[in-house]
Order: sequence, then C-alpha cells, then structure tokens
Amino acid sequence: DKFVRSGASSLESAKQMYNKLVETEKQTSKAIVTRSHCEDRLACAIALGSASEFRAWLSLYSRCLSISGDAGALRFLVDVLLGNPNDIDDMGEAESTRPTRSCWWFHSVGSQCLGLDNKEVIRKRILPEMSKNRQLQRLTNEISMELDSLSFHFK
Repeated sequence: DKFVRSGASSLESAKQMYNKLVETEKQTSKAIVTRSHCEDRLACAIALGSASEFRAWLSLYSRCLSISGDAGALRFLVDVLLGNPNDIDDMGEAESTRPTRSCWWFHSVGSQCLGLDNKEVIRKRILPEMSKNRQLQRLTNEISMELDSLSFHFK
C-alpha cells in the first residue's frame, strides 16, 4: 500500500519485499551458523581438554543463546554443567524441541568439566550474558538462587 501510494510500481514493491525476506533469512541462518559454530568449538575444547578455550567459547555460546532468547537451551546448559541434565524434562518441552539432540556431546561434560568449578563458570560466564536480555530475567534469577542454594549446602 505504502509503495503504491508513493507512485512505485507493484513490481518495485515486490522486489523490495523479496529483498527484505532474503535479508531476514540471511540473519536467521547467521544465527544458526553462529550457534552451531560455538557448539562445535565447545566440543573441540572438551575433546582437547582446553579449559581456557572452553571458558571463552562458553561465553560466546551463552551470548548467542541469550541474544536469541533461548531459555530452554540456557536452562539445559546450566543443568548439564551442574550435573543434572535430566531436569530439562521439568520444562514441559516436547521431545523434539529439546536442545539435547544437538548437544549430545554435552553429556560427557558432567558436573566437573576440565577441572573447572562449574558453579563459578555459570556465575561468571553464563549469568552475565543472560542478564543482558530482559526476557531471561526470571530464568537468570532462578539460576542465581539455585547456585546460592547449592553453595550454601556445600559450605
């Protein structure tokens, strides 16, 4: 409508709509590639036993998940690092939408990954990225309280 009122032909408006659709598709595919790349680099860091690379890629991975607002994948990531990946069932997600299918290698991480204190890794690498997305505020608070509770029990 806007293009027709301004005197643009329907062919021009169709081209603009197509270009906008293509640009949106490119952004979506970039997000998928970025996420997959981070998952690949995390798996490599685990396989190579590189704690410093694992921390760096975990920060980037959690940033990628936070920007996209993927609360399920973030919750799964935290649960795996805490050693309780089966808690993902409590979220009521359908079996096919769980992030466990794409991150099967995370099950090898367990509660002690590369000699790192996973609670500190979560507190210093994942929570700061999550706190940048207001939509994840409830989950961020939930995880923070869970970490405080775990720290209190083990003191």
